[in-house]
Amino acid sequence: MEDFNLILKELMKKDFKNLNAPFSENLLKEFELTADRYIKNGNLLDAIKVFVITKNKEKLISTSELCLKDNRPYGSIEHLNKIGNIMMSIPDVNNALIAFRKAGNAEMVNFIELNLL
Repeated sequence: MEDFNLILKELMKKDFKNLNAPFSENLLKEFELTADRYIKNGNLLDAIKVFVITKNKEKLISTSELCLKDNRPYGSIEHLNKIGNIMMSIPDVNNALIAFRKAGNAEMVNFIELNLL
């Protein structure tokens, strides 16, 4: 099995909204295997980013829920806001709301509560 870590690290630096590269099914599977290794190693944020790239909504949600449930691995407001924004793009409003609340992002919490719930 090849290690796709370096390729994924470069892809994660890109703006996901503009990332429309045509990846083969085999390559997407390899990316997801790498993301599974990230999860095993506790690197949930990178795993989440990979699942955004592969467009695996199910794994994206389950990994984000794990991160939010266990309050790990990030105490950083920036990372919690990133998770919230990713959840909004799916859309998974409930998990986005949890992430924004944990980040103390009152503006997004108010927006969601007033407009989306």
